[in-house]
Amino acid sequence: MGKPEWIELPGAEPIPILYEDRSVLAVDKPAGWLLVPVHWQRTSRNLQAALESSLRAGDWWARSRGLRYLRFVHRLDADTSGVLLLAKSSGALSACSKLFQTGQVEKVNRHSSGGSAGSGFRPMPAGPGACGSIPGRARRPRRSFAS
Repeated sequence: MGKPEWIELPGAEPIPILYEDRSVLAVDKPAGWLLVPVHWQRTSRNLQAALESSLRAGDWWARSRGLRYLRFVHRLDADTSGVLLLAKSSGALSACSKLFQTGQVEKVNRHSSGGSAGSGFRPMPAGPGACGSIPGRARRPRRSFAS
Protein backbone atom coordinates (compact mmCIF):
# COMPACT_ATOMS: atom_id res chain seq x y z
CA MET A 1 0.00 0.00 0.00
CA GLY A 2 1.45 3.36 -1.03
CA LYS A 3 1.49 6.65 0.78
CA PRO A 4 -1.81 8.54 0.69
CA GLU A 5 -1.86 11.77 -1.29
CA TRP A 6 -3.74 13.62 1.44
CA ILE A 7 -3.82 14.17 5.19
CA GLU A 8 -6.90 12.80 6.90
CA LEU A 9 -7.85 14.49 10.17
CA PRO A 10 -10.91 13.54 12.24
CA GLY A 11 -14.01 15.54 11.38
CA ALA A 12 -12.39 17.38 8.46
CA GLU A 13 -12.12 17.15 4.71
CA PRO A 14 -8.87 15.51 3.52
CA ILE A 15 -6.02 17.99 2.99
CA PRO A 16 -4.25 17.33 -0.34
CA ILE A 17 -0.47 16.87 -0.30
CA LEU A 18 0.87 18.83 -3.27
CA TYR A 19 4.59 18.14 -2.92
CA GLU A 20 6.86 16.05 -0.71
CA ASP A 21 10.58 15.44 -0.34
CA ARG A 22 12.81 14.32 2.54
CA SER A 23 12.52 17.68 4.29
CA VAL A 24 9.09 19.16 3.62
CA LEU A 25 5.46 18.60 2.74
CA ALA A 26 3.50 21.23 0.84
CA VAL A 27 -0.24 20.94 1.39
CA ASP A 28 -3.33 22.74 0.14
CA LYS A 29 -4.60 24.22 3.42
CA PRO A 30 -8.34 24.76 3.32
CA ALA A 31 -9.87 27.89 4.79
CA GLY A 32 -11.05 27.53 8.35
CA TRP A 33 -7.90 26.09 9.96
CA LEU A 34 -5.89 28.29 12.35
CA LEU A 35 -2.08 28.17 12.34
CA VAL A 36 -1.29 28.84 15.97
CA PRO A 37 0.91 27.14 18.58
CA VAL A 38 -0.28 23.70 19.63
CA HIS A 39 -0.99 24.83 23.20
CA TRP A 40 -3.53 27.42 21.98
CA GLN A 41 -6.73 25.47 22.61
CA ARG A 42 -9.39 28.15 22.14
CA THR A 43 -10.57 26.42 18.97
CA SER A 44 -11.07 22.94 17.60
CA ARG A 45 -9.63 24.16 14.28
CA ASN A 46 -5.97 24.42 15.40
CA LEU A 47 -4.17 22.73 12.48
CA GLN A 48 -0.86 22.25 14.31
CA ALA A 49 -2.64 20.56 17.25
CA ALA A 50 -4.65 18.34 14.86
CA LEU A 51 -1.49 17.33 12.95
CA GLU A 52 0.41 16.49 16.14
CA SER A 53 -2.53 14.48 17.48
CA SER A 54 -2.69 12.54 14.22
CA LEU A 55 1.08 11.87 14.36
CA ARG A 56 0.81 10.60 17.95
CA ALA A 57 -2.16 8.40 17.01
CA GLY A 58 -0.09 6.83 14.22
CA ASP A 59 -2.64 7.64 11.51
CA TRP A 60 -1.79 5.99 8.19
CA TRP A 61 -0.94 9.18 6.24
CA ALA A 62 1.80 9.92 8.84
CA ARG A 63 2.86 6.35 9.65
CA SER A 64 3.37 5.52 5.96
CA ARG A 65 5.92 8.36 5.81
CA GLY A 66 7.62 7.57 9.12
CA LEU A 67 6.74 11.06 10.37
CA ARG A 68 7.44 11.96 13.97
CA TYR A 69 7.64 15.74 13.51
CA LEU A 70 5.68 18.20 11.37
CA ARG A 71 5.58 21.99 11.87
CA PHE A 72 4.30 24.85 9.73
CA VAL A 73 7.08 27.01 8.29
CA HIS A 74 4.95 30.10 7.69
CA ARG A 75 1.43 31.19 8.51
CA LEU A 76 -1.74 31.64 6.52
CA ASP A 77 -4.77 33.42 7.94
CA ALA A 78 -7.61 31.16 9.08
CA ASP A 79 -9.85 32.37 6.24
CA THR A 80 -7.12 31.85 3.64
CA SER A 81 -6.72 28.67 1.64
CA GLY A 82 -3.51 27.92 -0.21
CA VAL A 83 -0.12 26.26 -0.17
CA LEU A 84 1.24 25.62 3.32
CA LEU A 85 4.81 24.42 3.78
CA LEU A 86 5.36 21.91 6.61
CA ALA A 87 8.83 20.93 7.83
CA LYS A 88 9.52 17.28 8.67
CA SER A 89 12.33 18.01 11.16
CA SER A 90 13.60 20.83 13.35
CA GLY A 91 16.58 21.18 10.98
CA ALA A 92 14.29 21.58 7.98
CA LEU A 93 12.16 24.07 9.92
CA SER A 94 15.24 26.16 10.70
CA ALA A 95 16.53 26.03 7.11
CA CYS A 96 13.15 26.87 5.55
CA SER A 97 12.45 29.65 8.06
CA LYS A 98 15.81 31.21 7.22
CA LEU A 99 14.88 31.23 3.50
CA PHE A 100 11.72 33.20 4.26
CA GLN A 101 13.52 35.54 6.69
CA THR A 102 16.30 36.35 4.22
CA GLY A 103 13.92 36.89 1.29
CA GLN A 104 15.16 33.91 -0.75
CA VAL A 105 11.56 32.65 -0.79
CA GLU A 106 8.48 34.76 -0.45
CA LYS A 107 4.84 34.01 0.13
CA VAL A 108 2.53 35.24 -2.63
CA ASN A 109 -1.11 35.96 -1.82
CA ARG A 110 -3.78 36.02 -4.47
CA HIS A 111 -7.35 37.15 -4.08
CA SER A 112 -10.20 36.34 -6.42
CA SER A 113 -13.17 38.57 -7.18
CA GLY A 114 -15.33 36.06 -5.30
CA GLY A 115 -13.61 37.02 -2.07
CA SER A 116 -11.61 33.83 -1.60
CA ALA A 117 -7.89 34.10 -1.02
CA GLY A 118 -5.08 31.80 -2.03
CA SER A 119 -1.40 31.55 -1.27
CA GLY A 120 1.72 30.17 -2.90
CA PHE A 121 5.49 30.59 -2.95
CA ARG A 122 7.93 32.21 -5.32
CA PRO A 123 11.65 31.46 -5.00
CA MET A 124 13.77 34.56 -5.23
CA PRO A 125 16.62 34.54 -7.77
CA ALA A 126 19.58 35.16 -5.46
CA GLY A 127 21.03 33.07 -2.67
CA PRO A 128 22.25 29.56 -2.05
CA GLY A 129 20.36 26.80 -0.30
CA ALA A 130 16.94 25.34 -0.13
CA CYS A 131 14.93 23.74 2.64
CA GLY A 132 16.60 20.44 1.77
CA SER A 133 20.09 21.94 2.19
CA ILE A 134 20.64 20.63 5.67
CA PRO A 135 24.14 19.42 6.56
CA GLY A 136 24.65 15.92 5.19
CA ARG A 137 21.83 16.17 2.66
CA ALA A 138 21.98 16.64 -1.08
CA ARG A 139 20.65 19.90 -2.49
CA ARG A 140 17.40 19.77 -4.42
CA PRO A 141 16.35 22.38 -6.96
CA ARG A 142 13.99 25.02 -5.60
CA ARG A 143 10.42 24.69 -6.73
CA SER A 144 7.73 27.28 -7.18
CA PHE A 145 4.36 26.59 -5.59
CA ALA A 146 1.43 28.64 -6.73
CA SER A 147 -2.26 28.19 -6.17
